[in-house]
Amino acid sequence: MDSIYKRYKRGLLHEHLLFIKQGCRYFYSWYFNLRHFPWKIAKRLPIVFYKSAYAETRGRGKIILTDSFIAHNRHVIFGESLMDFDYQCEKTYLHVEGTLTFDGNVTVRRGTSIWIHGNMFISDKVLIGPRVRIKAHNSVTIGCNSRIAHETQIFDTNFHPTECVTNPQYTPISCPIRIGGYCWIGNRTTISKGTVLPDHTTVASNSLVAKNYSDLPPYSLIGGMPAKLLKSDYSRVWDAKREKEYLRREFEWYRERHK
Repeated sequence: MDSIYKRYKRGLLHEHLLFIKQGCRYFYSWYFNLRHFPWKIAKRLPIVFYKSAYAETRGRGKIILTDSFIAHNRHVIFGESLMDFDYQCEKTYLHVEGTLTFDGNVTVRRGTSIWIHGNMFISDKVLIGPRVRIKAHNSVTIGCNSRIAHETQIFDTNFHPTECVTNPQYTPISCPIRIGGYCWIGNRTTISKGTVLPDHTTVASNSLVAKNYSDLPPYSLIGGMPAKLLKSDYSRVWDAKREKEYLRREFEWYRERHK
């Protein structure tokens, strides 16, 4: 039993040293986790903050880690900066007045701002790029392995009430958004209230997505303002080995030229 405990402590120490080496805000991360989770969970630093990353919960705001998240020792990384165009971004900010649920590993790149007044659920292996803006007034769900590119906007609300001038009456300003698993959202896309994207949907850059696309054929590419079906049987390469091989082939011409 002692040897198992010692291996556990060494693994925990290794994790923490790795976070420090990568430039995380170690003491702030400790402070945040101890405030929001019991010691047994907090000591694993499930939520790690990097440079210029901050978070706050107000009122009834709470952060939930699913049983699967805890059992598999997952982590949420806030404010990581790896890409050339995000090193000068503003701070990464998380504001929770509703309920935020994590179900696995999540990476939020530097400069992103997430405001939650309703509910937000983020599945496993989700990547949210730099300078993304998310507003969950009602409900936002992001499926597993989805990728959201830089400067995308996800708003489930119009922010301001609107009405028909000739027949004024109440119209809801918010509606849930659901992004399925293995979706790839191109940069500078706007996803508006009521959007439903089925699994394996690719959205072209600079698109406006604002309706239920559940009737799309599998592996669809959509794009435009508003977004419409552009191509079927189309997908990002999700297999890591195959992606690596394709990238190797992509730059063969460069290696040949500089032999």
